[in-house]
Amino acid sequence: MNAGGDEDDAVLAAGRIGAAGERWGAATGVARAQGANALDFGRGLHGGSVPRPSRGSMTGAAASPELRRRGHSATIGADAHAALFVAFPGPASSLSTPPTPPDPPMQTIAITGANRGIGLATAQTLAADGHRILLLCRDERRGRRALATLPPLHGEARHHLVLCDLASLESVREAARRILDPDRPLDALVNNAAALPRQRTLSRDGFELQLAVTHLGHFLLTHILLPLLRRGAARAGKSRIVTVSSAAHAGPPFDFDDPHCERRRYRRTQVYQQSKLANVLFTAALARRVAGEGVEPVALHPGVYDTEILRDYLGRGAAGGAVRTFVGTDPDRAGPILAALAAGRRDEALAGKYLDKSVVTKPSRAARDRDAQERLWAWSLEAVGLGGRDG
Repeated sequence: MNAGGDEDDAVLAAGRIGAAGERWGAATGVARAQGANALDFGRGLHGGSVPRPSRGSMTGAAASPELRRRGHSATIGADAHAALFVAFPGPASSLSTPPTPPDPPMQTIAITGANRGIGLATAQTLAADGHRILLLCRDERRGRRALATLPPLHGEARHHLVLCDLASLESVREAARRILDPDRPLDALVNNAAALPRQRTLSRDGFELQLAVTHLGHFLLTHILLPLLRRGAARAGKSRIVTVSSAAHAGPPFDFDDPHCERRRYRRTQVYQQSKLANVLFTAALARRVAGEGVEPVALHPGVYDTEILRDYLGRGAAGGAVRTFVGTDPDRAGPILAALAAGRRDEALAGKYLDKSVVTKPSRAARDRDAQERLWAWSLEAVGLGGRDG
């Protein structure tokens, strides 16, 4: 999305859904409510400025004790966010003739949130191209199921499931330690996972949950895995860090005074905007710190898809499903976009860039604020316990 303020695909789609839902009065009252939710979602993503489309348009700071206060907040318990760090190998090839080795050579690529939606589609696309995938997932059952869908690799190479809860810094550290192997460089890291809780929720470490999962968990994971990414760049000439942001990052500057919504009212779409803005700010700051090392951080708006986050927002009943038919496309269509950026396009200089699908574009004004980029970097270091380290 350009800084000029053009409405992105998500906003337009949400506006269409809202108008449709309001006209579905003949169906059910639930459908009307779902439509209103969708319009609110679109308005929230665009700072409250989404117009109602016409009928004709239907076609076309670190955690503190204060964070743990009661009231309208819900805290994720230790049991729900226990550190998970077991690594499971995928099956070996059962074919009498092994798959043909990939050309170019196999890369090792780690993907968060890889058990469903865009993350799984990306993993499947890359695996089909012969690349070794590390699935970083919070849920073991879903992770094992996703692992079983990946095509086997040539020879002795295996895909792996690494249990990792991005809402727990302990889990992130343990998962990263499972991945760290000096003999196995990392060619790409795809920071894909996100969260969109309905009410203000705190992570195990006391952070607002969206910010914890979407930004801080990925910030820490990236820091710990940087040595492997540097080795990958030294071996192949370049490695890449793809952080999945959104066109919805456009909006107000990052709120450093109240990042965890302790004082302001929790509006999930506004907090979503802040967390996705953090993705872009982080990418720009990281790019400066790894310049000349062959590691290329990029931020990506992959497009609008029928993903779990949208389902959680609109509801999972029949009416919610009907509403979602107006939104985006199948998440599988995002796989090739992310896969091409993670494993390909190595002849392009993309460090620090923001892409709308496959096209380099200018992020929002707030995302281009270098002071905000550096301030977020310093704040994030303190939040995840890396104070005093800068790269």
